[in-house]
Amino acid sequence: MQQLKPPHLPQLGFALLEALFALLILALGVLGLLWMHQHALVQQRQQLMRSVATSVRNDYKLNTSKELSCKDLNLSNSTYQALAEGIEDFQLRYAQANPSAHTLQWKTANQVSDMTQVLAIEVCLRVASINTVHNTKPNANLKGCQDETLPADGRVRRTFKRVISLRNREGVLP
Repeated sequence: MQQLKPPHLPQLGFALLEALFALLILALGVLGLLWMHQHALVQQRQQLMRSVATSVRNDYKLNTSKELSCKDLNLSNSTYQALAEGIEDFQLRYAQANPSAHTLQWKTANQVSDMTQVLAIEVCLRVASINTVHNTKPNANLKGCQDETLPADGRVRRTFKRVISLRNREGVLP
């Protein structure tokens, strides 16, 4: 029977060194590709955020059919499109900080003097059923967006108010 000879140790060491060197080159190549991919994703995300921040401009209004409608202000031939029906009131108010007096004031968009001082936005929506549901009596506890009493004409009404805090406004009020 023939006896197997152990491989020559210097040749084995050299082969291992070559394999490790090839593995190192492969790992560095993969890391480089991952870095380039990450860098490309960051650039795409930044470009997307710049385009979104500068290009989305809409105007909202209530039309005569009591529908909330929206128009794209970036398109010259854009028209108002209905978003929801049964909308009786839609109000936005802005909480503008007064850093010198350490106070907040709720203002309409036309009253806001510096949008960088706005810390929150209040959205109020008053909706009503399209059809008469039943005869209702006035309920003094139910109020509209401007604290008005809701009419009692047989339609179901609800008022929804939410305050949305804006992020990245640290340091506006000391």
